[in-house]
Amino acid sequence: MIADNTWSAFQGRKKLKVTWDNGPNETYDSAQYKKELQETAHKPAKVVRSAGDVDSVFAKGGKIMEADYYVPLLAHTSMEPMVALADFRDGRATIWAPHAKSSSRARYRVEGVGHRKRERHLPRDTARRRLRPQIKPDYVAEAAVLSKKVGRPVKWFWTREDDVEV
Repeated sequence: MIADNTWSAFQGRKKLKVTWDNGPNETYDSAQYKKELQETAHKPAKVVRSAGDVDSVFAKGGKIMEADYYVPLLAHTSMEPMVALADFRDGRATIWAPHAKSSSRARYRVEGVGHRKRERHLPRDTARRRLRPQIKPDYVAEAAVLSKKVGRPVKWFWTREDDVEV
């Protein structure tokens, strides 16, 4: 949604009637996944390398301690939602975005929009918090696509809800 200010964009967004396709993970069950992980971890493993004789050492006595550790799936979110400012003119995209550690990925995404030359402006104070290797910098490409479409600079951001897909 393109708007002249954030408040207007949020008001327009509230009026949208969206039907989401939750995809194949719609029925994801954390408890079932945890059970599968535990069962897999307790299955006999394939020996890849053997050094020494662990069975004879264990037979001599001493304590054997066993423990299972489990960490649930957690959102790996940055301190603030993703944001980018794009100005697409004459086949050239100028992007301002905190994407320093993933700037190559951002460039490749934006190149798909069709610009020839690259410029980047990286706010240093937020760049480290924005490194999320499992997420591609889609917010940068989205800003460029929208700027190209409307023919003017576009500030694009994901709300916290957008970022964690709540």
